[in-house]
Amino acid sequence: MIAASPDIREEVAVAIPLDTGWEMASTAGPERPATLNGLRFIPARVPGTVASALREQKAWRMGDHARFDASEHWFRCRFDAEPIEPGEEVVLRIGGIATVAEVWLNGEEILKSSSMFAAHDVDVSALLRDRNELLIVCRSLADAMRQRRRQAPVARWRTRVVAEQQLRWFRTTLLGRAPGFAPEPEPVGPWRPVTLLRRRRVVLENWSRHADVDGTAGVIQVHLRLRSLEAGAEPVSGRLLAGEVEAPLKFEEQADRHQGRAVLRIPNVLRWWPHTHGQPSLYPLRVELQLADGAMVTFEDVPVGFRSIDAGAEPAGDAGLALSINGTPIFCRGVVWTPPDAATLTASSEVIRARLRLLRDGGFNLIRLAGTMVYECEDFHRLCDELGLLVWQDMMFANMDYPFADSHFGDIARAEAEAEMVRLARHPSSTILCGNSEIEQHTGAQRNAISAESRSLAD
Repeated sequence: MIAASPDIREEVAVAIPLDTGWEMASTAGPERPATLNGLRFIPARVPGTVASALREQKAWRMGDHARFDASEHWFRCRFDAEPIEPGEEVVLRIGGIATVAEVWLNGEEILKSSSMFAAHDVDVSALLRDRNELLIVCRSLADAMRQRRRQAPVARWRTRVVAEQQLRWFRTTLLGRAPGFAPEPEPVGPWRPVTLLRRRRVVLENWSRHADVDGTAGVIQVHLRLRSLEAGAEPVSGRLLAGEVEAPLKFEEQADRHQGRAVLRIPNVLRWWPHTHGQPSLYPLRVELQLADGAMVTFEDVPVGFRSIDAGAEPAGDAGLALSINGTPIFCRGVVWTPPDAATLTASSEVIRARLRLLRDGGFNLIRLAGTMVYECEDFHRLCDELGLLVWQDMMFANMDYPFADSHFGDIARAEAEAEMVRLARHPSSTILCGNSEIEQHTGAQRNAISAESRSLAD
């Protein structure tokens, strides 16, 4: 079972974006919240990075070759909040911080993170005040990498893509750190949205769904887990709706949680197709619940697309994949996607839509997200669903020999993979998931070198 996706739209939750009033300051050495008064803060945007903040102040531009990894950077936001009401809890949702980061709220440390790809939900109900101060510090990645030198497990090969081999220890992008194709800027900062989520009455703790095709019918299975925040907020009935078809939710109580399950069947379902072969049909999906006190609440998920997919037999040699959608062979006209803005690594929904429409209108039907980049936002995947664009997703493990044998790194990598696979599985555009990028050639070369050395010793 998985945590409820941040993209589930909850009628019983009020999302307050913390996207204004941010400031940023940089320092050469480590600082603590109590020692920040002497720093010079400048206005900043969040989501954003050090590079984007300096660019807006005309203090940096592409080609300056600034080393943001070498310094420490503080982001500060002061905001007001209404008092917490009975039957309410407040969660601080941080979409992602690049890269080695710590977070304080009102003087209390609430989070440490060493992965720019990790999202975090922190219950801050007990810390929230009328007037609040949120601090995010991005520690020097260069210092952190120096501390990892010669640490086991030792890398079996060196890559020429990046200059600093110890980057393999940190879950961050190669963008800005690859001299050959992306030498700058190094992304540092809260590059994903920061949101205050006020949950009321009932909390959707877990949500999973599975969509499949059974003959001419589409079948959706949903499993959810709820937690009530006050008396009278217990679910007594509910229904799952996809378009105009519905199915009842069956509940069972476990301790203070409520488990709900539903199976919905759509006869003569319209298939989802890549735009080159048909219409990318989608069905809106939502759950409606009736609570014990008579109130109704609604949760909306990403629209569902029904399609079958087959990659054919295991390819031999350089034969490649023989991809079929809904039983029809697909000739893939592919292109590699890069973030529209190298400084922020993010873009508005309008910018993403315009670029994807250009690719669609140009005849492309497959977009590859390469392992040297970043995972894209939900808007990107929703738009690929809508426009009928297939997505080839590399996991962000590229070129380096990652220390999976290290238990701490392994746990972070496993959590990242699970979160991304669950997220991508909800989108019919998700077509290929590749565990890494350009690593097999390194392991193959290593095997050949070992084999050659063995033969030499035998002779």
